[in-house]
Amino acid sequence: MSTDATPHGHDAHGHDEHHAHVQDLTRHGYIIAWSATVLLPVVFLWAAFVAMGQESPGVAISLVLGAGATAAFFVLATLRKWWRHYIFSTDHKVIGIQYGISGLVFLFFGFCLMMVMRWQLAHPGDAVPVVGGLLQKLFGTSTFSEDALHRMGMLTPDGYNSFGAMHGTLMVFFGIVPAAFAAFGNFVVPLQIGAPDMTFPRINM
Repeated sequence: MSTDATPHGHDAHGHDEHHAHVQDLTRHGYIIAWSATVLLPVVFLWAAFVAMGQESPGVAISLVLGAGATAAFFVLATLRKWWRHYIFSTDHKVIGIQYGISGLVFLFFGFCLMMVMRWQLAHPGDAVPVVGGLLQKLFGTSTFSEDALHRMGMLTPDGYNSFGAMHGTLMVFFGIVPAAFAAFGNFVVPLQIGAPDMTFPRINM
């Protein structure tokens, strides 16, 4: 009897620990989730309206499509209760993956800024190919201007300085720190020391 009770009790304890990470959202969690569902598409639509006022139909259409996709994702995520698994999870492994993905996204954005700067160094005075016109519409004439051939998207000196500052800030504080320290720290360290989770899981969330 004693040998059967211990494994059964251990399994029940492990079962409770597993479900502690996937419990339903609290009232504040649902408020945040549905606020994001409503506010983010509204922000996209407002930006699309501003883009139409500046005679940028391509940007406006992209923002409208982004608003629809964002609303659909948040509604689907809430209905399927993905929020509690992937957004508001207290599991240290899920949080580590969130940090890793966020860090990689910002690293890619910083890489794109660096590529625009390198293009200006390699071809000074020439517009950025393919996306130069879109970049000028997004960042304005203080960052991009027309080149000698009247092509939109040439990086200006002020734009180069701005991109350099944003590149360094993004790569260090939004890329390397989340990906190298926060991601591996959250995912690996509790497993190394045998802890079930971080000390304050909800604060860590």
